Amino acid sequence: MRSLPMAVSWFIRFHGLRHPREMGKSEVLSQDLPWLGEIGRPIPKRRIPSGLTVAEVQRLLARLLYSSGMRLMECLSLRVKDVDFARHTIVVREGIRTVQELLGHSDVSTTMIYTHVLKVAAGGTTSPLDLLLQTE
Repeated sequence: MRSLPMAVSWFIRFHGLRHPREMGKSEVLSQDLPWLGEIGRPIPKRRIPSGLTVAEVQRLLARLLYSSGMRLMECLSLRVKDVDFARHTIVVREGIRTVQELLGHSDVSTTMIYTHVLKVAAGGTTSPLDLLLQTE
C-alpha cells in the first residue's frame, strides 16, 4: 500500500475515512471563489545575462598572460576545458615545440624533463601578480 501525503491522510480522517470520490461540494469546498478565475499567472521577470565588460576582459587576459608566462596566441587559443580550477593549472596547446626552440634543445624529451621539473618546483612559487592582487 502506498503512503499518502500527510495532508491527504488528514483530510480523509477528518471526513470519517470516506474517499474523496464519495464526498460532495460541501465536504470538499463549501466556498464559492469567483475571484479565483481573475488571478492570472505571474509574469516572469526578464533577466539580462551578465557578462564581463571589455575592460574586465582586458584586465583578465593581461593578468593571465603576466602570471602564467603565456604568449598572446597561446592565451587566445585557450578553451574552457583547458583551465582546471581545482588543480590551478592551464593546459597550453602547441606551446612544449616553441619552448624547445627557445631553450635550444634538439630533442623534445630534454624539454619535457625541464618542463616536468618546473611543474614540480613551481608549486611553492608565488607569482608577483598574487602580491599585486593582495594590495588591491
